[in-house]
Amino acid sequence: MNKKGFTLVEALLVIAIIGILLLTLIPSIISIINKNKEKACISTRDNIINAAKMYVAENKYEEINCGDNIVNISKLKTFGNLSDTILDERFPSSIKITYNCSTKKFTYTYDVSCES
Repeated sequence: MNKKGFTLVEALLVIAIIGILLLTLIPSIISIINKNKEKACISTRDNIINAAKMYVAENKYEEINCGDNIVNISKLKTFGNLSDTILDERFPSSIKITYNCSTKKFTYTYDVSCES
């Protein structure tokens, strides 16, 4: 007698093996996706800080005095450094630029949590 096709047991065995493989791969894939989202968030945060640094370099003493100064994201976009940066709900709308008059140095504070 010539047999054609698979038996039910063979088909169930193949499905079970594929299921076991998926169960071992899914956590790894989710971990990779979360790591990439975190890297993208850190990259976006760094882009915003670099845009603020460029803003300060161009407009050094015009609007930034001793003490704290808040520069909003829309101002940085208008300035032209964040035109292609995609922001989501994790990113606040402003960055704090502090100028220390005694040391004549700028510090940049931007609070965003990039942990998933």
